[in-house]
Amino acid sequence: MAAVTFRNAEESDADAIVDLVLNHSISENGTLQYLVGGRAEKVLRRLVAQEGNLYGYEQTTMAERDGGVAGLFMGYSLPEMRVVAPRTFTRLMRMSSPISWPGLIKKQARLTRLESRPPDDSYVLGLIRACEGDAAVISALLAEAEVEAVEEECGALVFNAPATATELIPILEKAGFEEASRLPIPDHWLASQLGFDEIIQYVLKTSYVPPPDEEDDEDAADAEAAGAVD
Repeated sequence: MAAVTFRNAEESDADAIVDLVLNHSISENGTLQYLVGGRAEKVLRRLVAQEGNLYGYEQTTMAERDGGVAGLFMGYSLPEMRVVAPRTFTRLMRMSSPISWPGLIKKQARLTRLESRPPDDSYVLGLIRACEGDAAVISALLAEAEVEAVEEECGALVFNAPATATELIPILEKAGFEEASRLPIPDHWLASQLGFDEIIQYVLKTSYVPPPDEEDDEDAADAEAAGAVD
């Protein structure tokens, strides 16, 4: 089997991104389709091309194998997400019927509640996709996402998965992710649309080691100097 390689997405990847996001979900998470209904493809195409949102190509890493696109992930450091997320869903609301705005706000509040819980140094995987749900590509994407998290100086890699993602969860656990918390979704309408009624937050501790605090260094130097005097 050929190795999986990675690159930053470009605007020209729009068709591949839209196809992967809408048609190759191993977790059966239809969040975008639920939020904007039958206009999902049109809305996603606009979001992919725009700067500063969760579904933009700038947030996307493409996986390739045998000369073709094999998958992708969209990720962002948590401090960045706190700024980017409102922009994205403001755009979603503007692209939807005004009648749906109040409902959209309620839906998004439920779906992002877990994302406020990880530590500030977390890197959040917003989406992960592989052609035909290829488990080997998913595993490679998770490994590359950890590399990205370390480059972003993040101590944790976070992914929220529906409890019904029976194919994806074993891959996450094999990669070292551990369950951190669960969020029940009691709204039966939401549950029926998305196909699950509970979200599980999985967290992987990355290999990132933060630099020593300058004050700690000064304290250590002072203590060493004091010892030398004694």
